[in-house]
Amino acid sequence: MSLLTYRLPYEQRLVVAQFVPKRLRGPGHPWYDDLDILDIILFAIRTGLPWRRVTSGAPSRHTCKRRYDKWFESGVLRRVLMALAEDLEYRAGIDAFDPDLKVPEDPQELASWEWQTVLLLRSSGAARILNSPRKRSAA
Repeated sequence: MSLLTYRLPYEQRLVVAQFVPKRLRGPGHPWYDDLDILDIILFAIRTGLPWRRVTSGAPSRHTCKRRYDKWFESGVLRRVLMALAEDLEYRAGIDAFDPDLKVPEDPQELASWEWQTVLLLRSSGAARILNSPRKRSAA
């Protein structure tokens, strides 16, 4: 797994699982769960760290980057981010895109799933995905 990681809480995994395509396991490298890969990708998006710093061996940075590229092109990452934003607003009443929203200074509050989601959605990596003019096909 990742050296530096953030794992989506169970409830959020349920929300986004429907958007992550199921892959058939083939020969070759060991299989890694798509939602575990998604956790690493979302951490990379939020932090902006290079792939070599986000992963520590298994799964490889190449696996994570390939999955990122594929899911970016197909629109999966955009749908995941939008689903997380809708879930945040529904369950916590927080609009992550509200320009007047103040991020708390308390580290304990900042560590909550709500604020971790806000930080993800407000990151430059998420903005690049959400504002991408690329054509998206159905996944």
